[in-house]
Amino acid sequence: MGDAVYLYCFAHANLLPRLESVGIDGEKTLFSFVHNEVAAVLSTVSTIEFCGPGAEERLRDLAWIGPRACRHQAVIVEVMRHSPALPAHFGTIFYSLQSLEDRLRTQHLSIVHFLDRMADKEEWGVKVLCDRRKARQELFHKMISHEEQRLSSLPGARYFQEQRIRGEAEKRLHGWLSSTCDKVVGGLEAIVSEIYARKVLPGRIAGTSREMFCNWAVLIARENLPILKEHISLANASYASSGLLFELSGPWPPYSFCRFPEWEARD
Repeated sequence: MGDAVYLYCFAHANLLPRLESVGIDGEKTLFSFVHNEVAAVLSTVSTIEFCGPGAEERLRDLAWIGPRACRHQAVIVEVMRHSPALPAHFGTIFYSLQSLEDRLRTQHLSIVHFLDRMADKEEWGVKVLCDRRKARQELFHKMISHEEQRLSSLPGARYFQEQRIRGEAEKRLHGWLSSTCDKVVGGLEAIVSEIYARKVLPGRIAGTSREMFCNWAVLIARENLPILKEHISLANASYASSGLLFELSGPWPPYSFCRFPEWEARD
């Protein structure tokens, strides 16, 4: 089936330096293809790896995908040091430069607008991890403190009152946690350009008693990054006793803020 053109991202052609990295196979060098002021960052790949017999099985094999996905991301990160980038998803290929140019021509304005929108901005991730046992206990103590004046001084009666409050705390827990996170994200709105709610993955984080409760991507001007870091630090200091941990990570290629399904298909 021959070679295909593998797309990593689009960037401003006038900002892109000579690319020194290798492609996803760890061997072939990168090159760029320029249409007007937009450069497509590319390498060649064997078509059979992505479209031939066994391709579907390879694309489910983490041992095969893992190192290639890391190289894919590393290329985009290198480009982002010099230019805003519109990242392509892993495995985006074109059978010829002509088909890529055709797609570039039809999507040119959308790509340019996106690159301009990303100028001097970065995507960062904000995950909220929750220890429900700790959060439940914190809410229970708050409710006990609020009702202290009405609780019985008799041990037996007080025990049943506390059990009732524990049950009520369990019912209110999710809403209370959501309200707390809303306060934090409300503060983010004054700092960042855009916020995108990403999928919350189920189950506990490996090796911890925590689970993911919220998962946000934020687009922020680089000059505001110290303010974002301070905001997250204050949130952690304020809500640690509530069982909440706010994790900031990045910068990441701005996948959360680009939506170009038309050119993600293979041609």
